[in-house]
This record gives sequence, structure tokens and C-alpha cells, in this order.
Amino acid sequence: MSLKLRLMRWVLIFAAGVWLLSLLFNSFSEYGIEYYIPEDFAAFLGAFVLLLLSMLVVSAIFFFLVRASSGPNLSLSQVYVLHHIGQVLRYIPGRFWGFLYQLEKSKTPEARAMITNCNIQISLMTTFGTAGITSFVLTWMGEIPSYLGYSVSVLLFFVLFLALKSGIGVMMFFTRKCLPASFYNYLNSKIKFRNEILSYPKIVIFLSMLIISWMTYFIAWKQLAHAYPVLSEVNLVSLAAWYGLAWLVGFVSALTPGGLGVREASFIMMAAGNADLDLLVFIAAFIRIWFLLADLILGLIALILSLTGKS
Repeated sequence: MSLKLRLMRWVLIFAAGVWLLSLLFNSFSEYGIEYYIPEDFAAFLGAFVLLLLSMLVVSAIFFFLVRASSGPNLSLSQVYVLHHIGQVLRYIPGRFWGFLYQLEKSKTPEARAMITNCNIQISLMTTFGTAGITSFVLTWMGEIPSYLGYSVSVLLFFVLFLALKSGIGVMMFFTRKCLPASFYNYLNSKIKFRNEILSYPKIVIFLSMLIISWMTYFIAWKQLAHAYPVLSEVNLVSLAAWYGLAWLVGFVSALTPGGLGVREASFIMMAAGNADLDLLVFIAAFIRIWFLLADLILGLIALILSLTGKS
């Protein structure tokens, strides 16, 4: 990446941070800090536990992808540490710190190839799965015309199924389009790729687990209405789906760490017809903190496991 592009990226990161802080400040000014304190703490805790469970299901998918590969046989705790510390590191500027951490912990070329392969698979599942599931839900909720939404959803899952079945060669062809050339060349020089191909039953199981993760995520959002009565006035399932698409925009854009600012701006624009601006700003800021707290808790557990030699 050239110096000019790096400077532009840092300017974007700074601007996104300032914009997000201004959202929080305006939200605090409008509603007060007490607006963020749940009226029903038990309901809030239940929603948070559901969010953690939805994330742990994705972690389990990553574990079973590792087990389904022909590389080294890693334990559940080892995979948990690799996955969740990697998730926390994505908040640091620079798109690939989490993945580079996983490569550094993988001591052999075989292990690096396995981790790379599993990361590509889980990335395809989360991106195509997010687009497919949110399209389906938004269509079901009447937000998108049925002829368009359902068709897009089926097409996305069909492409995802083919990509997972085709193996690492086809996946790398698509993935390299999203990678900087220098980073892709680094991978090719350091990693001995294998053409890992998943069986049909395993693909069905993994995609079913992904759907379970999303169902848990939607229930977590619904539970928030009991913790914050103001949220009972809006369709939280639709907002959860729009936020999922906004996450995808932030992930694909790779402009800022963790989609900072990009995710919030995308959510507010896409969900504009579902609630007034002040409430959308509150939700965007609150869910950002909610997800960050969940990642930090799961990452802290992973760090403790790593430091105590349990991984």
C-alpha cells in the first residue's frame, strides 16, 4: 500500500472515530447516560448471553472446520484461543492482524495451510451467509420485494455451497480479489496449500450451524425490547437484519478497523424507514458497544486459556 493510501486510510479511521464519538455524545445529550442503562437487567443479561452463544456457535463452526481438514489435530481450547484472540485483534488498524496472529501461532507449513483454508471457509460462510440470511429475513418482514429478496437469498446460498464444495483452489481464486497483492504473494510464499474439499453432509451441518447462530442472534435482539422498553416500539428483527448487512458493508470495505463508522453509517441509512434518527443513532452506538464487550469477554477468556497453558 502506498504512503498516500496509508495516510488516506488513517484519515478515514480518525474521521470515523470522531463521527462515532459525536454520535455517542449527541445520544448522551439527547437521552442522558441513563438511557443506556437497562430497566430490566435480567433481560439485558439474557440478551447478552444469547449474543455470546451466537458467537460461540461460529467459533464451533471454525473448530469443526479445523477438525474436518487434513492438518494438525488441534484441541477445542487451542482453536478457541486462535479464533477469539483473532477476533479481538481485528479492532486494531490493519485488516489482517487477527489472521497473522493465527499464522504466527501455527508453527508448521501444514498448520498454516490448514488455518488459512479454515479462515477462507469461515469468511465465505459469514459473508455469503450474512447476505443470504438477512435478505431472506428482510423479505419475510416485507422490507424487500419477495421476487428479489428470496431469489438473492437462494442464489447466495447456492454459490456458497458450490464454493465450499469446490475446495481451496476455487476459493483462493475468489478470495485473492479481496486481498492486497503483497499479502496474497506472502501467503503463497509461506503456505503450502492443500485442495481441501468438504463432503456434502459436512457442508449441510456447517450451514445449519450458521443458521442456528443467526437465529440466536435475532432472539438476542428481540430480548433487548424487555430490557429497553423504547425498543419495543420498533421491529427489532428487521433492525437486526439491517445491522447484519451493515456489518457486511463494514467488513467488505476494510476501510476502518472493525468497520468503525462505516457499519454505523450504513445501518442508519439502510434502516432509516424503521425508526426515527435519534433512536437509530442510539441503537447503532449501543450495538457497537454490545458487540465490542462480547468480543472482549470471549477474547479475555481466550487470553487466560493461553496464559495458563490450557491451549
